[in-house]
Amino acid sequence: MAETTRGNGEQRSGTSSTSGSASSTMAGMAGNVANQAMDMGERAAESASEAGRAAVGTMREYPIATAAIIAGVAFALGALWKSGTNNRSSSVWRNMNNYVDRFNDTVADNLPRRWRY
Repeated sequence: MAETTRGNGEQRSGTSSTSGSASSTMAGMAGNVANQAMDMGERAAESASEAGRAAVGTMREYPIATAAIIAGVAFALGALWKSGTNNRSSSVWRNMNNYVDRFNDTVADNLPRRWRY
C-alpha cells in the first residue's frame, strides 16, 4: 500500500494496482517490439543474402560491365573528393616547398664546403 499526503494534511491510502497493470502492459509491449525487431532483422538478413547472390551472379555473367561500373563509381568519388580540396592542396604543396627550401639552406650552411653541391 502506498500512502500519500494531500496539501491539507490528510493522508490517504491506496493500492498501486494501476501501476502494476501499467508495468505489465509495458513489458508486454516491449516483448512485442523485441519480437518485431527480431523478425525485421531476419528479413533484412535474408534480403541482403539474396542481393549478394544476385550481385555475384551478375558479376560472373557480365564481368566487363561490372568492372566498368566500379571504375565509373571510383572516378566519380575521386572527382568529388578532389573538388572539395583544391584550395588546400595547393597551399600544402606551397608550404612543403617552403619547408624543403629552408631545410636545404640549413643543411647547406652546416655542411663542410667539400660536401656541398
